[in-house]
Amino acid sequence: MSRTTNQPLLVVTAKSAGALAENTFVRQGMDKATDGDSIVGVCLEATTASGQYFPLAVAGVISVVAGANITINSLIYSDANGKATSVAVNKPWGIAMEAATAGGTVPVLLGFRGTL
Repeated sequence: MSRTTNQPLLVVTAKSAGALAENTFVRQGMDKATDGDSIVGVCLEATTASGQYFPLAVAGVISVVAGANITINSLIYSDANGKATSVAVNKPWGIAMEAATAGGTVPVLLGFRGTL
């Protein structure tokens, strides 16, 4: 479990294109990100259907559900379920601020796309 709390720098209100789970990546179409998608942020409140408004974190340190074990300082990508993974797919969306186990949450510095 992450010791870091969410520290959003920028949160916008977005309209969902489908059901979204809390603390998962969202793609440009405002639905669940899958591996290789262009990510726009992290869903901060779950939605159950299309057309619902939700807070979308686009910058800051935000907890994301880990889809696999993640080590600190790993570049973070989205897996097929919108969860954080360190498996390189497309472009990274952030960097892990702590280690995490699959199913837990990992604090991610959103927008970090450089190399370590």
